[in-house]
Amino acid sequence: ITTKSGKEIITTKEHPYFIFEKKMKSIYAGELKEDMLIATPRIIHTKTNEILLPEAEKIILQLKTNAKKIIFPEKVNSELAEFLGYLTGDGHIDEHKIEFTNSDFDLRKRFSYLAQKLFSVSIREIKSRNTFNIQITSRVLNKAISGLFEIPFGKKADKVKIPSKILKSNNHILASFLKAYFDCDGYVPKNKRDIELATASKIMSQQLQLALLRFGVISFVKVKKINERNYYLIYIRGEFVNKFIKEIGFNQ
Repeated sequence: ITTKSGKEIITTKEHPYFIFEKKMKSIYAGELKEDMLIATPRIIHTKTNEILLPEAEKIILQLKTNAKKIIFPEKVNSELAEFLGYLTGDGHIDEHKIEFTNSDFDLRKRFSYLAQKLFSVSIREIKSRNTFNIQITSRVLNKAISGLFEIPFGKKADKVKIPSKILKSNNHILASFLKAYFDCDGYVPKNKRDIELATASKIMSQQLQLALLRFGVISFVKVKKINERNYYLIYIRGEFVNKFIKEIGFNQ
């Protein structure tokens, strides 16, 4: 079943759904027809727990090197979530380095500040063609970040997703991740009351829709094919733009 807003679900024909036809009523999935109005949540309430990171110390000890020792937060917090949002949006990670590439000076400054505060690592800024990138060279940190937060080494555009530890965290932490991610990949058109974001990752588009519902923000997803590749466009419109700004916002 696919809704007009882009939500998808695989279901049995016997599963009941609520639809609206003059009034709410329940019918089986096998009886659904195109253009029927299916009831879906406008907000998702979740119970969350503090997410501890004992695995980080094990990874650091296993990969002990002669390089400067890094530190790592003992639990998931809002600043770690923000760092991961930037890395997911405009970052790159491989066995040798972490890079963050963005033309905005303030975002690079913020990313550098978070990296140094969270991990006590050295950073350097390099001019690359028409932009700049921040580099962190730490094999230990790369392994820890990738392993703990499911960020793949190498090309990741069609594989990125919201780390499960972020999704299991409270709304304040989730909002920090989303704010940084939208800072990188979000777009506000001129003369429109819209917020838009494009991703090559289908699972990211699905996760974003559900994550935004934790703040009462309803979004729509459309698929656009560019050079034989699918891109998923997330749209936030109207009153939900105001709710996004209030509950999540932008750093820029």
